[in-house]
Amino acid sequence: FLTEKMEALKNSVKSKFGTDLVLEQENLNIYLNQTRIDSIGIQKVEVENFIAQEVIKWDGVKRVFTTEQLQNGNADDEWLNMIRRGYHHKESGDVLFMLEPGYLPKSIDSEKARKGTSHGSAFNYDTHVPLLWYGGNIKKQEVHHPIVIPDISATLVHLLRLQRPGAMTGEPILELLNR
Repeated sequence: FLTEKMEALKNSVKSKFGTDLVLEQENLNIYLNQTRIDSIGIQKVEVENFIAQEVIKWDGVKRVFTTEQLQNGNADDEWLNMIRRGYHHKESGDVLFMLEPGYLPKSIDSEKARKGTSHGSAFNYDTHVPLLWYGGNIKKQEVHHPIVIPDISATLVHLLRLQRPGAMTGEPILELLNR
């Protein structure tokens, strides 16, 4: 799936800009050759936007995000915010995309590639993980609201009576602290 799509994308970019500007695709991140972009005198945002327009046409692609969108996009966009939380300006790609539910990022279409999961999608079937707490006067209960990963460390800080680090972003799971 992705190998064929990336070859077609590289050809489209080469036709549009006269040279290949795509370095690689890894984990739904497309990395661009900034040195080459600078050498031909075009704006990186122009290349990103062109690639985004091409990638959104691919079967199975739900959304595509450019660096500009990730850094300055609409704060009310749930999918953008989800991708933004995993984005790092020095390590992430220049164009990121997410697949529709049920699609896996496979390079080769084979029987083996159609089985299993990657645990890398943004959908509930891939992100929902049971969280179990035991001991320390934690009462038996079920909590039915979303808990994000940073909330786990914030809860542990309280349970272990440690000082909360200044950079901590999570919130304690209050139901566990009610004794």
